[in-house]
Amino acid sequence: MVRLPGDIFTKFALLIGNSEPDINEIKKYNYRAKYRIAVDGGANVLSKIEIKPEIVVGDFDSIKREMLHKLKDSGVEIIHEPMQDNNDLEKAFNHIPDGVNNIIMIGFLGKRLDHTLANLFVSKKFIEKYKILISDRLQDVYVLSPRCYEVDTKKEQLISLFTFDRAEKLTLKGFKYNLENCDLLPSSLGLSNISLNDKVIIEFTRGSLILILNK
Repeated sequence: MVRLPGDIFTKFALLIGNSEPDINEIKKYNYRAKYRIAVDGGANVLSKIEIKPEIVVGDFDSIKREMLHKLKDSGVEIIHEPMQDNNDLEKAFNHIPDGVNNIIMIGFLGKRLDHTLANLFVSKKFIEKYKILISDRLQDVYVLSPRCYEVDTKKEQLISLFTFDRAEKLTLKGFKYNLENCDLLPSSLGLSNISLNDKVIIEFTRGSLILILNK
């Protein structure tokens, strides 16, 4: 059983994007991160709060040029990938250092819906390799592979579950609306469920899930 968020805090890389990142969230996770990876304009964000990344990656269409030179001179690994057949987040995933088991992403929700959807689809590609949390000031979003999860919640917390394609034999326990061995398809069925206590159980055998915990 995977425990969330607890298990995600071991050997995780913190990825910082440029889409309305929550500075307090960055500071909360920074000191525990194994690596800090600035995804293009995310380097501008980290500079403002004086956090130095180990890696900066992207096509560099949004990072300030003087910032890039400054980081390079300070020993930060700079990975420039100008090709446009994938987005900056996917470029970053392709350069996650060995020894990382989990990913926490801040600054990848909001602003443009097309960017948010692309970031979710990119995350799905890597769920067999990493446990993935995307966080902002309003919600925590987990992109999940098939297994059993015990998730810490608040009593009466609003929780939504969606799937990219399908989630087979989905079981929910500890919710106002529980399920047992149901196949979830892309629909509004999983919208706005409610936790009854401080933990819920989510289990499925095949497919993928997007778990959204409203703060």
